[in-house]
Amino acid sequence: MGVIADLSHHEIVNWSRASKQLDFTILRVQDGSRVIDREYQKNVTGCKAYGVPFGNYAFCRFVSENDARVEARDFWERGDKDATIWFADIEVTTMDDMRAGTQAFIDELRRLGAKRVGIYVAHHKYKEFQADKINADAVWIPRYPNKPLFPCDLWQYSETGRVDGISGDVDLNYLTGTKPLKWFTGSVNTNFQIHIGDFDELTWAGDSKREVKEFLEGYGVWDMRLEKNAYRLIVGDFCNEEWCDETLQRLKERFPGYGMWKVNI
Repeated sequence: MGVIADLSHHEIVNWSRASKQLDFTILRVQDGSRVIDREYQKNVTGCKAYGVPFGNYAFCRFVSENDARVEARDFWERGDKDATIWFADIEVTTMDDMRAGTQAFIDELRRLGAKRVGIYVAHHKYKEFQADKINADAVWIPRYPNKPLFPCDLWQYSETGRVDGISGDVDLNYLTGTKPLKWFTGSVNTNFQIHIGDFDELTWAGDSKREVKEFLEGYGVWDMRLEKNAYRLIVGDFCNEEWCDETLQRLKERFPGYGMWKVNI
């Protein structure tokens, strides 16, 4: 897998070189409503010229729910609509109820047409902002060097990374949740998978895989290796949610002691 980086005007990018390493980038559009990122349009042009999928993010400065909607409208107007996901970057306390302000920001983006909207939330602000109660499509958390203590889909693991073709320090990110890279880089779809696990032994995972394949004859079943020699089984893909739900229920009845859940891919 290549690099997932987030970029702003603090970095200067040689896209012909950097694109060879980048799987996905998240580009800053603005810092509040008043500051527009100086390199944003150049970065969008570079992404499109060299085929690098990209998302947009906005550093949030709103001081009320109404102000959050204004910032969201500015973000939407300035952001390129080929972005596959839009992120609200909440790192500083700018109003009493940051959860409500962030939700207003997200809801306004959805009203305007954004199909996927996530949050980037400072690790030390996660509880204060009640990030677990925000209705967002993805959660992105920075923490160095240790993994976040809260569930997330993207982990910003370094602010001092290096990428050939990008000047200076670069923010780098890992996928940490159940969403694959194509969820972030592709168009919105309605396919589903069932994930089973996690297993801490290869033999256990292999035996379980055989049992699931025998039970679901004809279904696609494969294993995925995770960090620290953990394993997960994946069943699918399902082209509609009802079929996935019915299969998940059958699996829960057949394997009652196993953890399993549905994933929208």
